[in-house]
Amino acid sequence: MMTDALPQVVHTHAVVQKGGRIEIFAPELPEGTEVDVTFDILSPSERNDTAYLKASPETHTQLMEALKNAEEHPENLIVFTPEEWDAKYNV
Repeated sequence: MMTDALPQVVHTHAVVQKGGRIEIFAPELPEGTEVDVTFDILSPSERNDTAYLKASPETHTQLMEALKNAEEHPENLIVFTPEEWDAKYNV
């Protein structure tokens, strides 16, 4: 099932879960579309954390809601330095 209106390439990021499971989020593709999937294994230095956060539909939704909330209610933001975080949470 392929039409000219569908993208020819979709680039997304995923993380291998327990049992080798990989979930790919591609809302631009309709259900039933057949695709071939090829993986590039990334080293930690090549990883794009933003892409990782958007890879999971649930995480992407939570991230978008958090960003919207931060824009609409900046008075609710708590600002701290990495040193303050480390001192408080001992990370």
